Amino acid sequence: MSGTPAVPGNSLETLPDCATVPVTSLVAELGEKRMGGRIAQGQDPVLRPVFGKFHGVARGVLTVDPALPPDLSIGFLRAAKEQKSLAAWVRFSSDVLPDRLDLRRTAGVGSNCSGCPA
Repeated sequence: MSGTPAVPGNSLETLPDCATVPVTSLVAELGEKRMGGRIAQGQDPVLRPVFGKFHGVARGVLTVDPALPPDLSIGFLRAAKEQKSLAAWVRFSSDVLPDRLDLRRTAGVGSNCSGCPA
C-alpha cells in the first residue's frame, strides 16, 4: 500500500504511504489535496468534497467479542477490546449535492470511534 500518484492535473508528487503513516496520508489527501483550494478561497465552513447530503447520525457503543482472535484484534478493534467499549458515531449521507434527489445514487455510512490511539 504505497502512495499513489496525484490525480492528473494536480502536482505530480506522491501521497504518503497510508500503511506506515495513516494520519499524515489522510491529512495530505483530504486536508491539503482535496480541500486546500476551498480553504484558500476562504470557504467557511469548508464544504465536504464528497457525500455532502447529510441524512442523519446515530450514537452507539462499540463492543468486541472477547473471543475475537488476537490476530484480528487490530486497530480500533484492539482498542475497543482493551477498553471494553468505545463511544461510536455513525453518519449517513449520499454523494449528491444537498438540493438534489438521491434516488439510485451512492449512499454512504461513515463511522467514528472515540478513544482510539492515533
